[in-house]
Amino acid sequence: FRSDSCSSPIDSSFYSPDTPTLSGEGRCRASKSLGALTSRFCQLLANAPDGSLDLNFACSKLGVAKRRIYDITNVLEGVGLIEKTTKNLIKWKENEEPGDPDSSVEKERQEQLKSLQTEIYSLQMEEQHIEKEVIGSLAQELSDIASE
Repeated sequence: FRSDSCSSPIDSSFYSPDTPTLSGEGRCRASKSLGALTSRFCQLLANAPDGSLDLNFACSKLGVAKRRIYDITNVLEGVGLIEKTTKNLIKWKENEEPGDPDSSVEKERQEQLKSLQTEIYSLQMEEQHIEKEVIGSLAQELSDIASE
């Protein structure tokens, strides 16, 4: 099923007219997977001149139904990599490429990682303390029982 609602209202002249379509027609099943489609979608977004990509244009260029584009954007938006600027326009969050070590997204992830590591260490120390108390208490009780 292919939706006819994939026509793009924006001027797509910023792409070369001889740029081949990324539709995947004539390709094997693996090239039509959601993972492969996501890679091609990210390429389109990375090559968008103003950093914003029209979802209708992406649908047309990739040759897929709009619901497949929504599958991709929902996941990328959910993990904080993209954001919707309008109903049909998306861009990398804060114009940052994923994996950029200087991006605020990456810095936030590093801070979260440090916080979680600190919490794990604190919980491990608390666990050791409790184990010492419990083991010490049980050892004392066993000793008391044995001496009776």
